[in-house]
Amino acid sequence: MSISSALSNALSGLSASSAQVQLASANVANALTPGYAPRGLELSARATGGAGGVIVRGSCATRIRGC
Repeated sequence: MSISSALSNALSGLSASSAQVQLASANVANALTPGYAPRGLELSARATGGAGGVIVRGSCATRIRGC
C-alpha cells in the first residue's frame, strides 16, 4: 500500500465520520420538531483496484427497516 492509498483511506474515513456527526447534530437539533424523523447513514466499504476506504451511500429515515 502506498502512502497515497493510505491517505485516501484515511480521508474517506474522516469524511464518513464528519457526515455522521453532522447527521447526529441535525437529529438532536430537530428532535422536538413535529413530523421530523431521525435519519441514519448507510456506509459501505470501498474496495476497488487495491484502494480501500468508506463510501457514504446516503441517508435514510431510521424508522425504515434496513437502514
